[in-house]
Parts: sequence; C-alpha cells; structure tokens
Amino acid sequence: KNRLALRGDPHMLVVGDPGLGKSQMLRAAAAVHPRGVYVCGNTATGTGLTVTLVRDPQTGDHALEAGALVLADQGMCAIDEFDKISSDHSSLLEAMEQQTISMAKAGMICSLSSRCSMIAAANPIGGHYDQSKTVCENIKMSAALLSRFDLTFILLDNPDERHDQELSEHVISMHSTVDKLGRSAPHVRKRRVQPSSGHGGGSSQPSERMRRDVVGFEDALAGAGAHEGGNGDELPLEASLQYSEYDISDGGVDLLPHECFQKYLRYARAHCRPVLSADA
Repeated sequence: KNRLALRGDPHMLVVGDPGLGKSQMLRAAAAVHPRGVYVCGNTATGTGLTVTLVRDPQTGDHALEAGALVLADQGMCAIDEFDKISSDHSSLLEAMEQQTISMAKAGMICSLSSRCSMIAAANPIGGHYDQSKTVCENIKMSAALLSRFDLTFILLDNPDERHDQELSEHVISMHSTVDKLGRSAPHVRKRRVQPSSGHGGGSSQPSERMRRDVVGFEDALAGAGAHEGGNGDELPLEASLQYSEYDISDGGVDLLPHECFQKYLRYARAHCRPVLSADA
C-alpha cells in the first residue's frame, strides 16, 4: 500500500515525412480499439482535448463538456497533426502524466479522469525530417511535452525505386475497375466493364502477369496440402500472408477479425496485470 502509483498507459509519438500513412494507421488503431477516439489537430484546441466550461443560455447555469481525452477514458485517443494544434500544449501535461484533468473556473472546482493512451502523429518543419537535428527541433514541441511520450517513432521517406513502384501499382489496383482475377471490384461490381478494342466483343481479360499470380496461388495451395497431408484447404501462415489477396473467395482472407481483436483488448485491460521481471 506504500507503493507509488505509476501511469500504466503508454503514450506514443510518430514523427515522419508526409505521405507515409500515419493518418491511416491512427484511424485503423482507433477503429479496432473498443474505446478509441480519433481527432485531428487542425480543428482541435486545448479545451476540446481536455474539458471546457459552457453556460446554458436559458438557465444561466454552468456545465462541463468532456473533451477527447475524457471521452477516451479507459481507452485510447489518437491525435493526428499533433504539431498543428492551435492552442498551447501545456494543457496536456497533466492529462498525459497524472491522467487527470483539473479545472477551476466560474466557481467550479473538479478533477476528471483521463486514463487513456495517446497516439500522436506529427509532421516535421519544412515537410522533411532533418536527421542532423533533434526531435524537438524538427517539430514545434517543448521538451516537457516530449518527455511525456514513452515511445517515439521516426519514419523516413527514403527513395527506393522498387518500393515506390510497388506502392504506385497498389494505388492503381485499388482504383481500377477490374481486380487481379478479372472480376469487377466491389465498389463497381454492378457496373458493366466495357471491352477494349483489342478483345473484340468479349469481356476484358486479366493480363498475363495476373494469370501467373493466380496459377502461383493454386500451386502453393496444392503444395501446402501435399506437405501437410490434407486436402489442400489450409495454408501455412507464411503462404496465407503472401497469397491472401489472391484468395478465391470474395473478400479475401481475414486473418484476425476486428471483433475478435476488440474482445482480446477488452479482456486484457480488465483481467491482465503484467509484472516486469528482474531480467526484463
């Protein structure tokens, strides 16, 4: 009972060049969490993140409006564009370290709980991360606020011809009307695909490279079945991750559904109490 209560929810900061998918990662994390809140720093203020005091125009009484960190109590709060918050970051110091938000305005003195983890994403000054400078120098953030983050990840956009080519092909395939198996995409499944001039009056056919990909998936499926001694219905994890986008069934292979992962997170927060060992 004499131990000092420490904060058990880690805060993470992601700093990197634009266009690396930081916003998509934050949205995915907020969507998969049982109690996740996503806000953007462009339209967020200090009171919007913590708590604000409003007055009822009819009765004249004052009331408290909970912010994003209070709504994310016992959960996770994802803040995108963290460096573009209009107000000062000093209002977040107590919420991130003590996990409480104290307020004394208009005769109202209260303390609200904000027991949540924060995942913040920020862009460096000038649009490119300068490796010769520190993290505080690359973004507009004080050293006191940076010390509140337990983990800091730096994402660099290094020029790579192969990676850029794969990324461009992925973006084009996501917006194309015909997928790799020659079927209509889900968002345009009811739209009739017009045949090209080279195929006469028939429907558009997949390219030769797409055919090889499908044949490679079938070969891997048959090889896995022969290796495991089964009927070839199940793939090892490595082959499933490699050929999941070429699955024959509609929708692909959902390796870990969001509903299952949400139940895991909810159970872990309610019942699991990890203890740091001496070796760790």
